[in-house]
Amino acid sequence: MVATGVALKNDQISHSELYEYITSLDCTWTSKTVKALIAPGLCVLVILGLPFLIQNTIVTDHAAHSCIDKTTNYNLLDPLPVSPPAPPKPRLCEQLKETKANKKLALAELLMVCNDHFKEDFNIAGAIQDYIEI
Repeated sequence: MVATGVALKNDQISHSELYEYITSLDCTWTSKTVKALIAPGLCVLVILGLPFLIQNTIVTDHAAHSCIDKTTNYNLLDPLPVSPPAPPKPRLCEQLKETKANKKLALAELLMVCNDHFKEDFNIAGAIQDYIEI
């Protein structure tokens, strides 16, 4: 004798159809829309069956704990971390302002170092004599 029971009886299934899509938690993958039957009273909100997997070209590997969309190579069970977008490049006028400010700072530092060297007692004749002896 074969058991012919189902999760829901025909009178519990709503005959209205719903066309929805599913998005991953990181919002980088979205499924294609599939037709779904509304079955109130189930212990889970959504049951994704074979039509959903076929429509979205999803391959499951139970041993590897993966559920991969073949077209995008996105793993629904283990998504890659999302990296933040690169900061925008500054505009040319902002780059020029920054370069001018850096030039002023470098010039001020150079003048400070040169002034420190000139403040010391520097014996020019002694330096020439040392150079001749060498």
